[in-house]
Amino acid sequence: MSGRFRDRPIRDKVNLLIVAASGVALLLAALGVLAYDLTTLRPRAVRDLATQADLIRITTTPALAFQDPQAASENLATLRAKREIAAAALYGVDGRLFASYTKEGQGPPALAARPEAREHTLEDERLSLIEPVKDEGQMLGWLVLDYRLSPLWTRLPQYGIITGVVLLALLTVALLLSRLLQSS
Repeated sequence: MSGRFRDRPIRDKVNLLIVAASGVALLLAALGVLAYDLTTLRPRAVRDLATQADLIRITTTPALAFQDPQAASENLATLRAKREIAAAALYGVDGRLFASYTKEGQGPPALAARPEAREHTLEDERLSLIEPVKDEGQMLGWLVLDYRLSPLWTRLPQYGIITGVVLLALLTVALLLSRLLQSS
């Protein structure tokens, strides 16, 4: 093989060098994007879940204040639009389940603690958030949300497709530029 490469014209060697350098640069960039995703996934999930909790807390506060579990359940059911949220529950000030929403037949998330402020826990691929529900300073209960983080392996095919398409485009441009430079 090295003899065949050595006997090739310098133009082919330059083309190969340009393509190899472009490919290595793209693969390093793809690894950088993957590292970024891995390091920011959980903080982004916490922010997303906190935002969802704020919205749901605002819409369920009146239902909890007026002891309307039907309205609370309907408000919690709007979370079905967010596929990452696996379950949600609203607990009264006494700690009893008031209303809940679950996906895939699982039970409502448990109220493990009764914090005064927002609290979250992260175990494996599951993020749980507990937030107090208050109305004009009066404690009404707690909102508990369970969020499922998608494992890395479920996102890898997307990264592979994007990297492959960009690699093909980059290699095509590199070869076209190489040919253009050689002809001038």
